[in-house]
Amino acid sequence: MYLPVAVSKFGLTVGTNQIQTQSYTVYEPTINQYNNASYIDPNGIYKIQPDIGDPIYMLGTTAIDQVTDENGNVIYNRNLFLKTAGLTALTANNWVTIVDSSTIYNSYIKELGNISGLVISCIADIPAQAIIGQQINLQMKGQTAGAGNQGSDSWNTIIGSPTYTITASDLAMPIEISGAVSIYTAGQDWNDALSQTAAIYIRSDSSATGIPVSEFKLSVGSNSGNWCVAPEDIVAVQSTTSEGVLA
Repeated sequence: MYLPVAVSKFGLTVGTNQIQTQSYTVYEPTINQYNNASYIDPNGIYKIQPDIGDPIYMLGTTAIDQVTDENGNVIYNRNLFLKTAGLTALTANNWVTIVDSSTIYNSYIKELGNISGLVISCIADIPAQAIIGQQINLQMKGQTAGAGNQGSDSWNTIIGSPTYTITASDLAMPIEISGAVSIYTAGQDWNDALSQTAAIYIRSDSSATGIPVSEFKLSVGSNSGNWCVAPEDIVAVQSTTSEGVLA
């Protein structure tokens, strides 16, 4: 037996004991790493499990933005950045752009409407020789079409500034860095700001320079969840039938 699954534009609530034998589609990330088994339940909800990152959930061919458990806890949040698999940047100072919009920008953000908010996250691999007390200061900046200067705030639409101070326990460890994203112009709502966002850059003005940063993720809400590839970064490669559990 299976329990019904409630689906809405920004939410999918997953029940327990959902076991069925159904036709499902196997997906392949564009970076040519094959997926593990994925599953489709009788309501047509795909759970796509790449070899890397968290599963991706889809309703038919439509990506789901967020999945919560029966207690309302977020267990999946769609990655709104493109092409983050294998993407690594190094921290720098003087507000250098370390990830260009041409790599990560996803026009889907213009369709989000009046959401509750956005959060950006990434993983910094702290070297064993890093200096305790130095900071990683990142900035995610959304700008309008025709923006002439990434460093200027004149074209800003949204902005986020995740910051982290290195401690002794961080040495030789991967550390998650995250921060809320805000609307830049007072009086605008999310629909206004996002509909005008034509480019997104990630910049750095860090005292701890040369730190590898990866697993970039932009998500709806305040909890990014674990990193995953964007639904747009996968392509269907074959269909088959199997028994599985949507959990």
